[in-house]
Amino acid sequence: MKRLIVCLCVVICLVGCDQKKEEPTLYEQYVEELEQQTTFVDDYPFSIEASTEQITDDEVMYHVIIDSPQEALYQVKAMVIHDKKTEDIYPSIGVLDEPVNLIPGYINEEEGCVKGIALIGYLPYQNLSSLELSFRLMVEWQDQSGISHKIFILLPFDKENT
Repeated sequence: MKRLIVCLCVVICLVGCDQKKEEPTLYEQYVEELEQQTTFVDDYPFSIEASTEQITDDEVMYHVIIDSPQEALYQVKAMVIHDKKTEDIYPSIGVLDEPVNLIPGYINEEEGCVKGIALIGYLPYQNLSSLELSFRLMVEWQDQSGISHKIFILLPFDKENT
């Protein structure tokens, strides 16, 4: 009888140690999707401006601005990553917080309608002039008909535009 109880306890302990793998978060899914992306578009219904700035001796700040929508963009989610190894979180909108709307000529922050989106991040780097970098931007939104769109844009680092 003791053997049966001991065997039963061992089996219960072994079954209890079986852990389910956690599903990746939306943020982790988007990072992985951006890292693996090989197809990028050159045509999109908004303007993009990317720039960098050396803010301290050992830190670079980067900005990716999305604005001037040419059509109404609802429930906008966006994330930008770069090709440098980092433990920092990548800048995003609508991924870890609420999505926003970009509607031409209409701004009402209480309704989530903004003029533009600023994705700002930081890189530990000492010499901006020797920095080799590219950015990958994902933008996802719904149009006026409720159709979802997701695009990927490659933004090469332009040392002249710093």
